Amino acid sequence: MLNGFLLVDKPSGITSFGVIAIIRKKFGMKKVGHTGTLDPLATGLMVVGIGKATKFLEFHTIHDKEYEAEITLGKISETYDAEGPITTTNSINIKPTIKEIESALNEFRGEIEQIPPKYCALKVNGEKLCNLVRRGKQVNANIKKRKITIYKNVIISYKYPVLKLRISCSSGTYIRSIAHDLGQTLSSGAYLSNLRRTKIDKLDIKKAKEIEFLTEKDILPMNLSLDFPIIELNYGHIERLKFGQRISLTKEGIKVPINNKYLQIYLGTEFQGIAEIKGEILKAKKMV
Repeated sequence: MLNGFLLVDKPSGITSFGVIAIIRKKFGMKKVGHTGTLDPLATGLMVVGIGKATKFLEFHTIHDKEYEAEITLGKISETYDAEGPITTTNSINIKPTIKEIESALNEFRGEIEQIPPKYCALKVNGEKLCNLVRRGKQVNANIKKRKITIYKNVIISYKYPVLKLRISCSSGTYIRSIAHDLGQTLSSGAYLSNLRRTKIDKLDIKKAKEIEFLTEKDILPMNLSLDFPIIELNYGHIERLKFGQRISLTKEGIKVPINNKYLQIYLGTEFQGIAEIKGEILKAKKMV
């Protein structure tokens, strides 16, 4: 059985679920999942877990991301991106200078509050917002502001109406909303015309492959990019954790790093899973 992670360079025009479906068929695996959705029109890095690695997907979803975003000024989009419908604004003659854009970008750096687009997969009463909108339901009152962090937001190039940015941000950030809100700040209107995800935490698109070129040799270990402290336990301790038993750190004389919630568990050089510390108790979180 195959277990591990793949770094996939997603093409445009396919959903993230579509990527998963292709990989299931390609590798003959049922258990396949990813660490974060990319919109159909977006390209770039997806981290895909197969086999037992799907147990550890949750530890990757919280990671910071980096994107290259192409924003078109002078028009707005109902979806905030190229899916549209797209309309020309009344401010078509407003052509912001690069100085004005740089000044406006100051509002989109650091910790900010963001309103997600109504065409998104966020759920209200168990149903996706985008599905509610397409059925004609009013959802604006159900969309709550969320705190996000923009670590970096720099201009790559600008030739009106096309602005290209490199954006490094916390998980859960909607780049579409940044594009739309920037257009409002500049009074020109704007929408996200292209998007490419280039990094997830320390993982880089340069290490990824297009789906058709992926082979079993490209499967990376299950402890990929985990940054929790490592402790080595004996076979007995690991078996107890696997069967849901809790281990008293004091009684067993096990020393663990202070102020850490999770630990990577090893038997010798073999990764066994992730355990959680609760006071003086060690218990399994996810085990191989």
